[in-house]
Parts: sequence; C-alpha cells; structure tokens
Amino acid sequence: MKSFLISCFIISLPALLHAQITINTADLPSAGSMYGVTNENASASVDFMSTGANHTWDFTSLTAASTSIDTFFTLAQLPADFQTYFVGADMADNAGASIAGFTLQGAYTAYNKNALGFYNRGFGGTIPIVGLTLPFIYIPGDQMVKFPLNFSDADVSTTSAISGVPNVISITRIRNRTNTVDGWGTLQLPSGNYQVLRMKSDINDHDSVNIVFPPVNNAIDNLTHEYKWYAAAGGIPVLQINTNETGGNETVTQIIYQDPSLVPDAVQYISSENSEINIYPNPASDYAFVMPAEKNQIEKMLITDVSGRVLNENLISSTAVTTIDLTRFSEGIYFVRIINDGKFSSAQKLIVNR
Repeated sequence: MKSFLISCFIISLPALLHAQITINTADLPSAGSMYGVTNENASASVDFMSTGANHTWDFTSLTAASTSIDTFFTLAQLPADFQTYFVGADMADNAGASIAGFTLQGAYTAYNKNALGFYNRGFGGTIPIVGLTLPFIYIPGDQMVKFPLNFSDADVSTTSAISGVPNVISITRIRNRTNTVDGWGTLQLPSGNYQVLRMKSDINDHDSVNIVFPPVNNAIDNLTHEYKWYAAAGGIPVLQINTNETGGNETVTQIIYQDPSLVPDAVQYISSENSEINIYPNPASDYAFVMPAEKNQIEKMLITDVSGRVLNENLISSTAVTTIDLTRFSEGIYFVRIINDGKFSSAQKLIVNR
C-alpha cells in the first residue's frame, strides 16, 4: 500500500507543480512597491493569442529595448495638486496617460485596492495644447482586477470621467471594460519562469473634447486590448502586451515584462520614511529640499545612485533647509545618505521624475 501511495504521488507531482493559482489582494501592488520593468520593441513577433488551461507561454526570446522602475507612491509623495485630485486613492504611479488624442505631460495614475478588487481611480496631467493640468477621476473606479481572480472568471464594468475649465475646455471619457481569465499555466520569460493566470481585457473608450478657443469639437472611439499574466505575489503583471484594434485587426503597441534584477536589493530595504531628515517634494523634478526632522547634528549628506556611486556631497544644517539641485540628474532612483561622526547613519530614497 505504501509503495502504491508513493507511486501515485510521483505520478501526480507534475500536476501539483503546475496547478492553477488564485490571485488575491496581497498579490497586487501596494504603496511603496517597486518593480523592474523591461520594454520590448512593439514590433517584436509575439504570439499573444494562444492560451488555455495548463498552457505554456514561451517568451524567452524577448529582448530589452529599454528598462525602467515602476514605483507606486503614497499620495503624500505626489505634488500637492495631485494629492487633492486623488483623495481616497491608496497609491499612484507615473504611468503615462492619454485622453481624446492628447498625451498628458507629467501624468500620474491613481489606484485603490480593497477586498473586492484593484481599481484605476483616475489620472491627471497637463494638456499640451492649452497648458492646463487637469484631473480625470473615474466614477466608479475602473475595476482592473476582481478578487479573488481564478481561471474562467469574467466581469464587465462601465465607468466615466469628466474634467475641464468652464468656457475653456471640456473633456469626457466613457469606458466599458470586459475582463476574461482565459488561461493558466507556466510563463517563460528571460527573467525566469512563473506560474500565472492569463487575463484578457477588452477596453472600449469613447472620448469627447470641446475647446472654446481655438474651437475644437471632436469625438474619438478606441478599442484596445490588454493581455496580462499575473503571478502570485507578482504585483504588476509579470508580462503585459497591449494592442489597438482597427477593423478587426490588432496591432501590438507595447510589450513590457518584469525583471526583478533591475531593482537592487538596497532599494528593497531602504524605507521611504526616515526619522532623521524630511525630503520635499519626493518624487522631485529639478530641486528637492532637505530638512532634519529634529535638531540633530548632521555632518554631511551624500547623493548616490543605486550602485553606491557618489554624485554629490553637501554639508547640511541642523536648523535650516538644504537645497539639492537635481537639474543635471537623469530620471531614476537615488539615495540621500546621511553621515554622522564619520560613519554612515541612514539613507532615504529620492526619486527624480520629469
């Protein structure tokens, strides 16, 4: 009997190793989460249609066109206007946003996560043609993921957003979303193999814009698709392929996948909160301001990149504000390191966004 049970276990082992997973609240991002992201050329040949139960997706041939860090901020880390716009949201990132044919400048997208789902609460940024910074708040929130998420789940939702300035501009979006979990299995990427759920999202956006001067009245309908592979504790999708559909034909517009090696260990363990100094704003653009949290004697402050290379060194006052000039710094993650009594005391992340 014992040998029979062992044989049954061995036979069933492959199935156990490749069982369906469930995605829950803890598997999606939270404020403070950071993910290394690799962008592939959208023209790369990829099979995003194949799917099903216990499926294997082989994307090991993907190569990096560019890399970045996707950081989820607390609302307190956003510029003041955006904190006001997104009251009630849990977190935000600086993912690009567009509406009615406009690509917003300096855009942020806000999110909520609760026991029911993960929601896009809206976005905000500057409209280039008029130079106005406007918020677009989805009412209700755009449900990106419904919890718990399992194979064969499907849901449909409708949301809308309107923004503008009286007698200047009015922009409206009506969004219909259909999510279908159409596969599970093993996803193979250059960064490793993952047990995943695959979800397809069909998104119909109807955008309309009215500009008083110069006079513009326009309506745009877009049908886009998001193919997303979610892994347990993966946060954002470990792979996402976005397409536009025109006349029944889909064109790939973006291919992005996670690469944990892009986020150094040091980033994972240094808190955005620090008892010795306050940095504002953070994220910052051209200048950041540092003030000791208490009247402690601090010898100096080093600005380093994620590899530890010192880029700047400043004496710091224990009572006054110290200005950091970031105009020569590229976008990315840096560290403000505090030196006391000739020894490293603490560090805080500083994010430069433009």
